[in-house]
Amino acid sequence: MCTGAAAWTIAQRLDAPTLVVAPSTAVATQLVEDIRFHLGTDQLVHRLPGDDVRPYDGLSPHPSVVRARIDATARLHQGSPCVVVTDPAGLALRLLSEAALADLTLNLRVGEVIDKQALATTLVQHGYHAVPKVLEAGTMSNRGDTIEIWPISRPNPVRVLFFDDEIEDMRSLEPSGHSAVDALSIPPAREAVPTDGALTRLSAHTRDVMAEMGGGEGTRRKVLQDLKSGLWFPAAEDYLAAMHPLESAWTHAAKVIVLDPEAVAHRIHVTANSVADRWASRSLVDRPPVDPWARYSRLSDLQAVTAAATTMDALAVDDAPDFGTKDNAQLFVGKGELAPVVGRMHGWLEDGWRVALVVESKTRSERIQALLSPHGLHPVSMETGQFAGPEQLSLWVGRLNNGFHSESARLAVISA
Repeated sequence: MCTGAAAWTIAQRLDAPTLVVAPSTAVATQLVEDIRFHLGTDQLVHRLPGDDVRPYDGLSPHPSVVRARIDATARLHQGSPCVVVTDPAGLALRLLSEAALADLTLNLRVGEVIDKQALATTLVQHGYHAVPKVLEAGTMSNRGDTIEIWPISRPNPVRVLFFDDEIEDMRSLEPSGHSAVDALSIPPAREAVPTDGALTRLSAHTRDVMAEMGGGEGTRRKVLQDLKSGLWFPAAEDYLAAMHPLESAWTHAAKVIVLDPEAVAHRIHVTANSVADRWASRSLVDRPPVDPWARYSRLSDLQAVTAAATTMDALAVDDAPDFGTKDNAQLFVGKGELAPVVGRMHGWLEDGWRVALVVESKTRSERIQALLSPHGLHPVSMETGQFAGPEQLSLWVGRLNNGFHSESARLAVISA
């Protein structure tokens, strides 16, 4: 089944927190864009990525990967309708539990009395980089009586103004102007935060695993010393499961949907075996004394949740009807032959279908209109999701990777 049809079907049935498992990173990325297009918003669709480095390779994932995962985790915890799209590598990773993420989230209010320097120190501990000027999410600047912070969950930075240790005012620094903020929630910019409680938990967990391994004391001692002194080292994320309670990615999802179940089944098998093999193959000096299955879901658990999930082959989400969606491969224009495509669109329109053509820009829409006009098709510009009158081709401007058509819904959405 094509991602265009899957995206539309998922968008039609969004009424609860939904976890969608795509077979690969590339498909997941396209699916996010297409679902956002059909919903008309970016706010309800989130990407839950796996790490962009191999397990136990001595490297940390890119900060943007971690921030996206924290954002998706927070959305699932909220319990409101949303779509979180992942892939086998992301599904295998266990996430911060609801209680753990809440403990690591800072909440500020105007009028609150708080030690400004302690707040700045905590922000750095939580993964926010101290910079002279805040220009991107995940950074903060401590200047005089103000702290500027760009929470990873917000589209703009926020300026927090202090009078002594009282928060006197907070302003969202938007391109169009500054707007008042009464309350501010600041999630961590990293998953593994070395709080006192986390370090105590880390010490106990690594001691137990070290005893089972029969070695690793030097590694354990150095890791504890570095984290206590505030030193963040490559692959520190390997110790996340020893520091904070984690839970499976599907814990807070009301629905789990698997796209291309055979491909997903293969990839989760490869992923789980890779985790086990790579952890066991490390020497006692290089191997993190952390139970790998505290960080990653076991193969049996991954197989159980995907086996019980709805697959997009059936297209039946709970009691939803089968929309009979199909891809638009037959509309491919080969060797400049536009007539067959135009004929198919004419046929759909004459049969009473709603047909929309999606182009990525206004300039492209003008070119498409000029191209189709000699063939008797005169697209009518409409807002995305809206259709023109009977037998009229609608023209939407937006980014859509893959279109689809559905005979039962008498609907066709075509990406130019």
